[in-house]
Amino acid sequence: MEIAKNTTNLTKKNLAGFQNLEILKKSWLIAICAVVLIILSFSIVDGAVVLRSIPFLVIGAAVWPFYVILLKVLFIIQNKKFKNTTLNYTFTDQKIFISGASENTHEETEMFYTNLAKVRQTKKYIYLYLDKVSALIVDKKGFTSGSSEKVMSLLNLKFNKKEEKKLS
Repeated sequence: MEIAKNTTNLTKKNLAGFQNLEILKKSWLIAICAVVLIILSFSIVDGAVVLRSIPFLVIGAAVWPFYVILLKVLFIIQNKKFKNTTLNYTFTDQKIFISGASENTHEETEMFYTNLAKVRQTKKYIYLYLDKVSALIVDKKGFTSGSSEKVMSLLNLKFNKKEEKKLS
């Protein structure tokens, strides 16, 4: 039984938005290391804070921005070959039918909900994760029948868990 239909136009812009979300999710450990290095660069002597290690301070201040910029550059290089793609999703009670077209190619596939690693939603998109870093992007404005709420309810039933917290 069909629950909803969606047409999502994937562009470099919404792909970059997903990649930025992934950068932020993965960079928290680097940020903690950077803060620790900055803290270690100071010490308290006779009640006064004293700079003890300039290298720790410099490395700590540079490591997180360097990491984020490096990932962004790598994504930009990787995305140069990306062609805008239109994906059509049909959500049924058992699986998702997906057809995609870009320039001279057209592909169709189907996926059972059990093949999804996790689901996350933002204000604009639903991300259907295939593994830890790969996801199908579903534009919430692209529903031609049904709604994002119906799809999320179905996904929650399939995953047997509460809806993930909405991100901004």
